[in-house]
Amino acid sequence: STASEETRRIHYIKGILRNRLNYVPANIVQFLTKAVSDGIELDHLQEMALNASNWTCFRGYVEGALE
Repeated sequence: STASEETRRIHYIKGILRNRLNYVPANIVQFLTKAVSDGIELDHLQEMALNASNWTCFRGYVEGALE
């Protein structure tokens, strides 16, 4: 996939988080971009976004996936 496709997906995932969670940090795009560059696939990131009940939970999923 191209870089612009990746960027589009990252913003889509940001939207999922914003719609579902009470709190999303201002640097969410940087956080998601780093997660992808560290090796988490976009589909997995999106799945985690759809399953997280809050920011701490989502962040935990991402950190757990990176271990």
